[in-house]
Amino acid sequence: MRIFDGVTLVVFISILLGFIWPTPGLLLKPLLMYLLIIMMFFSCLKINLKELREVPKNWWRYLILMLIIFVVPPSIIYLFHSWLQDMILVGLIVTAAMPAGIAIVFLSDLMGGESVKALVATTLAHILSPLVVPMITWFFVHEIVRIPFLDMVLLISELVVIPLLLAQLVRLSRWSKQIAKAGTRLNLVLLFLLIWSSIALARSSILSHLGQFIIASAIVSVVFILVILFSAWFGRNKKERITWAVATTYKNFTLATVVIVTMFGPLAMVGAAVYDILDNLLLIPIKWWAARSNHHK
Repeated sequence: MRIFDGVTLVVFISILLGFIWPTPGLLLKPLLMYLLIIMMFFSCLKINLKELREVPKNWWRYLILMLIIFVVPPSIIYLFHSWLQDMILVGLIVTAAMPAGIAIVFLSDLMGGESVKALVATTLAHILSPLVVPMITWFFVHEIVRIPFLDMVLLISELVVIPLLLAQLVRLSRWSKQIAKAGTRLNLVLLFLLIWSSIALARSSILSHLGQFIIASAIVSVVFILVILFSAWFGRNKKERITWAVATTYKNFTLATVVIVTMFGPLAMVGAAVYDILDNLLLIPIKWWAARSNHHK
């Protein structure tokens, strides 16, 4: 298994461009919502809602997994709230409360995990996200900033539920495989643009609050270590441990970017940028661990 692949390279180039050449990324700001909806649509073509039949069979395991995805990361981050400026804390909480990214299906398969379980996890998390993310955000930060709860529910529904439903309709057509194949290539371009824009939008706040960025990165690193340790314990075999490690750490940071840009402003973008950078850096040791695990079977 290669530790660096094409997707990883594209991600790191987009992060680098966000810092050294932010102007094109800033110009993309008005288009972020539309780019994400298109990306979510093509990503959701991989989702088969019939796979959710897996959930009742192991409902308590998926319940615990949803708690680890949605509740545990913001809870750990909030323990350090006195170390963080208010809006940076808000951005971290919003991003930490996001569902597992749809990319975990591809990543789990790439690393030797169980792609079907990853698919079930991300599908369930995205279906729950329009209600769960606003609830968790309100619970932790409503005393810091006004949370437009209903607006947040509607925005996440627009960004998640509509693309999911449209994708399920397209899956019924005879052209679905061709569309999905074209979408895989297009999504790489969209991911590149979304990350470039998200880093560019956060760049000024990061550079002017570099100490806070370092502290936030350290806190999120603690979150990653704790949830990966839990995943190693919770998984019943190597494949499941790899799957849960990816599912509990790799957030839909592009969704977080659009929500934060729309509702909370540039300083809160530092939180999304921290996850954006660290989530993708974390793939390197997880891939290395997965490669060693598969090698020593």
